[in-house]
Amino acid sequence: MTLRAMAFHNAISYDRLEELFKSETNQMFATSLAGACPHCKLKFAVFFPVKDDPRNPEFLAKMNELIGKNCDKGKHGGEYVFTTTP
Repeated sequence: MTLRAMAFHNAISYDRLEELFKSETNQMFATSLAGACPHCKLKFAVFFPVKDDPRNPEFLAKMNELIGKNCDKGKHGGEYVFTTTP
């Protein structure tokens, strides 16, 4: 499976960001604050492993869909991962 995007709830995003960016190998990540639950509008920070992948907008849409499917009256998990099979 290939990692396409990760999303973090704003309550845990700073801790996870610090962990992700500890290593210089992760400096290629691109970030979008456009992640949001389509139902309750809760915001998520979404990270893409390949900064210039032309499919990132598609992956963002899939991530938002995944977040929306997990919405329980405005309650969400803290972290979501979107992968594809090569």
